[in-house]
Amino acid sequence: MHLPFELNPQIIYSQAGSIGKAITELLMNSVDAQATTVTLTLDKTGFRCRDACRSR
Repeated sequence: MHLPFELNPQIIYSQAGSIGKAITELLMNSVDAQATTVTLTLDKTGFRCRDACRSR
């Protein structure tokens, strides 16, 4: 199941301090969730992070 999720840039800056730190936090959340794959997409409109875990 995929759920769309958007954040206001002001929330990113107030919580993480910068876009770079926000992206690092997203990737570390995937690691903490034991994701087997992580896809980070950057483009002119922003960034997307998608992770997946292998079924057990």
